[in-house]
Amino acid sequence: MLTSQITLLFLLFLISYASAQTAVVFGGSGAVGSEVLKSVLSDDFFTKVIVVGRPSSSKKINDIVSSTASEEKVTNINLDRVEDILFASTSAGIERADACLIALGVSSPHHSNLQQWLSIEIDLIGTIAEFCNKIKVRSITLLSAVDVENESA
Repeated sequence: MLTSQITLLFLLFLISYASAQTAVVFGGSGAVGSEVLKSVLSDDFFTKVIVVGRPSSSKKINDIVSSTASEEKVTNINLDRVEDILFASTSAGIERADACLIALGVSSPHHSNLQQWLSIEIDLIGTIAEFCNKIKVRSITLLSAVDVENESA
């Protein structure tokens, strides 16, 4: 069910930005983000996909990339702190992108403390939005599964 909903959202996104070619994906290893990443990689719409994540998520992201046979169009950027994207974008060679897809979040917000939730859901997303503005992204899409029951995912 979640996969079909994400696919529908992704198709609506594609229709609204028909000329986009480069996507930046944040959170590509999570429950929502991995489905978003698969959709982005499986479609010829994007010719370049930049995946930003922590080193601990690189194996899962590499597995997703391999499963879609899209290695040639993917650039992986591993940061110990995703918050450092504003500073790392220049050294990583990210100058511009057409779309930014953000699928970050606290998987079980009712099990985390308020400070952790605010740090990820507000502060980190705000930093990513600043980064997207810096590289002149035309479209920012925020996908969330806050409070989705595990059985439906």
